[in-house]
Amino acid sequence: MAGDKSLTVLENAFDSLARMAASVDEAPNRLAIKPLLIWSWHAFGFFVCDRLRTKPELLPLWIQDRLSCGHPALIVERDARWGPGELLSPIQMIDLLSAPDLPCVAPGMHSGWELPADACRQLRERIGRIHPLHLDAGQQQDLLLLLALHRRLIELPAPFRYDNSEAYRALPTLLFCLDALAPAGWSAGVSISTERVRAALPLLIPGAGT
Repeated sequence: MAGDKSLTVLENAFDSLARMAASVDEAPNRLAIKPLLIWSWHAFGFFVCDRLRTKPELLPLWIQDRLSCGHPALIVERDARWGPGELLSPIQMIDLLSAPDLPCVAPGMHSGWELPADACRQLRERIGRIHPLHLDAGQQQDLLLLLALHRRLIELPAPFRYDNSEAYRALPTLLFCLDALAPAGWSAGVSISTERVRAALPLLIPGAGT
């Protein structure tokens, strides 16, 4: 990106989708899941935030604060110091998009006089007025598995063991969410990338596409 050119949230997300899809052309290996995780979670987070910003009046103030865009210019003193507590995290996004009757997976984000379970359910119902996607129990667990793998494989510098087959079998749930969260008028562009990954899953690991 040359010069002083602005980049929208959706432009950034769609670039990630293209990179996610292109990664399946690389030779299969035990770490081929890495670019899929990096770029799919990046697009997921950007799509969720973009959608939530459409109706801020339905959101509690703490979520509004974490969705605040700030000045679009790169400000090193600000941007280099952003911490997890200042942004909406993937685990919080999974919680917000889960069906109202499912257990909270990020109960720490609910505070105040209400019981966490009641606050969680009511907030999810309000989120449903912004976007109708409600993850069922199986989808919630798939996303938690993929998020855990992302953390261990990409963010945490420590050895660990994992089963690639479980990750690839859970990946269609994240692809489903990307399709469901696609902004109006952009669905076709999103599905081109997600379908390309779906078609490649059987080649990455036997049985992943079934």
